[in-house]
Amino acid sequence: MSETEEAVACHYTTGVDPETALPQDLKAGDEFHTGGVAATDRLFAQLSVTEGTRVLDVGSGIGGTSRYVADHYGASVTGVDLTPEFVATARVLAPGGVLALFEAMAGLVSDPLMFPLPWSAVPETSFVHPSETHKQAAERAGLGLVQETDHSDFALAYLEEAFSRTAENGPSPLGIHLTMSVTAPEKFKNYVANLKAGCLRPTKMIFKKTGRSGKEDPWLT
Repeated sequence: MSETEEAVACHYTTGVDPETALPQDLKAGDEFHTGGVAATDRLFAQLSVTEGTRVLDVGSGIGGTSRYVADHYGASVTGVDLTPEFVATARVLAPGGVLALFEAMAGLVSDPLMFPLPWSAVPETSFVHPSETHKQAAERAGLGLVQETDHSDFALAYLEEAFSRTAENGPSPLGIHLTMSVTAPEKFKNYVANLKAGCLRPTKMIFKKTGRSGKEDPWLT
């Protein structure tokens, strides 16, 4: 690993023993992205995943989304991640495949982000790019954009509801906040502030690649 990769991996290290953790122990925090399983549902509602589909979950964390997809669709899922603990608990797109992603991207306002954030405590290990950067990279890889959706309103509504539940009932004994240690409240607060300032834009993108025969993939709705 490079020094930057090690810093990213250490950011998520929590000390949880992957040898003794059970699936039910992980459920409250195994969908580590804005919107949790609701965001996963929104994304996969755009795809026609079947038992014959091979899915690659890049940045799979402790495998929550991978397990969800395998359980709900019967697909074969492979997860990859930088954090060794995540890998212990739990980048190739074949011709005819589909790439779907949901990422916090740079917004229209170019002011510096406020740190710490859920994915990084410092700017040096945060790699937030505008949607155009993702589209250009996809185009170089031979992928065409099918859909781009701004989910800022969804993210704000989800987070405000989560804050309300926490204020009423206290923090959950299990959840993604455990991967962020005692700075979790500050990280979420900064995330919301960056969203409202227009510096961040949670975005869903779906790309597709033609197969060797030139035909478009059959499992994109």
